[in-house]
Amino acid sequence: MSNKNRDLRQSVGWGKYLQHLGWSVEEIKNKKPGIKIYIKKIPFLGAVIKIQRPAEIPPIEEIDRIAKKHRALFVKIEPVGNAQSAFRREGGFSSQEPVAGFEPDPTPNLPTRTIQVDLSKTEEELWKNLSQDARQSVRKAQSYKLQVASFKWGEPGFEKALNEFHRLLKETGHRQKFWTGDYAQLKAKADAFQKDCLVFLVFPNKSINQPIAGALVLLTGDTASFRKETSRSLEGTAFYHHTASNETGRKLFAPYILMWEIIKEIKGRKPGIGHLEFEGIVDPRFPQTKRWEGFTVFKRKWGGDEIEFPAPLIKHYHPLVKAFFALSRKIAVG
Repeated sequence: MSNKNRDLRQSVGWGKYLQHLGWSVEEIKNKKPGIKIYIKKIPFLGAVIKIQRPAEIPPIEEIDRIAKKHRALFVKIEPVGNAQSAFRREGGFSSQEPVAGFEPDPTPNLPTRTIQVDLSKTEEELWKNLSQDARQSVRKAQSYKLQVASFKWGEPGFEKALNEFHRLLKETGHRQKFWTGDYAQLKAKADAFQKDCLVFLVFPNKSINQPIAGALVLLTGDTASFRKETSRSLEGTAFYHHTASNETGRKLFAPYILMWEIIKEIKGRKPGIGHLEFEGIVDPRFPQTKRWEGFTVFKRKWGGDEIEFPAPLIKHYHPLVKAFFALSRKIAVG
């Protein structure tokens, strides 16, 4: 990853979204880019702090200062590769030897392994990189004359499309047994990213306006659309953030034509977006990701590179909190 941080969790939009959820945001601006730190107050107890995917890990003394200011119970860091390397240089981190109180944490909040598709390749190269099954499935979906439409925040039809997508997302969550937030939360996320939020929907044909699959894509990076850059420096990333389909969509291979059209549109119409990230796959280091096996099979069909992030790091600032987490893990394993 470039030091020009393009990660979703360090973006302006993500900060605004977390503020809607009750987090406050502080930024360490002596780093370029600035590093966003998220703080959640817990009445009568203090706060919890998370630093997610920073381009660099802030100085330990700065972390301790902010932790003391907010009476933090713990600080959790989920680094990228180069940030972890910098931390090793500062303190010689190893799994057996905590540095400045930080130690590995076995419960990541973010996906620790993901897939990125390089959009600097030609459309022909991208197509050839798909698995044979993906190509066949796209062709099958095309034979059913499915229609894919995209909707940008602020343009006519966006809110209706977002509502339709949320309905599909709730149906998918019920079928696959995962939690989905309410529409107000989804809308808050879209409003936080504004023109860097896109909804894609798949329709059975031009005459039926009831979608059968959809996706929410978020854009971020130094050349995201809201910055109105004209040069294609390819520092931005599109995040395949939520996806959904109903049974009809699954039978008609709608998720495949949806994914292929997203790749083509982001590549062709979003200058500065150099990668498409799939937002997480199974990671053998963390057994809790085993439930993502179905998603992982699908995501690996699109020819991207797999990226592994370091394990999270955590520092407890209250001994009782550390003891509670240790006991919880022991009970879970036992």
